[in-house]
Amino acid sequence: MVGFLAKSSGHQSDINAGSMVILDRIVTNTGSGYDASTGQFIAPDEGLYFFTCTTPTAPLKYFITDIMHIGRKVASNQSDGRGLSNAHMSSTQSIVLQLTEKDKVYIF
Repeated sequence: MVGFLAKSSGHQSDINAGSMVILDRIVTNTGSGYDASTGQFIAPDEGLYFFTCTTPTAPLKYFITDIMHIGRKVASNQSDGRGLSNAHMSSTQSIVLQLTEKDKVYIF
């Protein structure tokens, strides 16, 4: 069985476009597929995997992320708080991928 939940230990701001999002606080990491130092999930076994990414953003800000599989964008997520002066916004993207052993999945 493989599964992980990772979060950011603090607020991340002004992340440059094209930079990997690193979630450094591991809640669970069954199968040891997620590496908090690189932000990458590396499939320990071949199989069908389900990923969910929730992106929050502060009022008047926006944050666009891409879910990448071996260097190829497979999904995008945009959380847009522009126009909201006193409320946070979040968005969620889910994806199912067929992975081979050692395939890498990460958030860009």
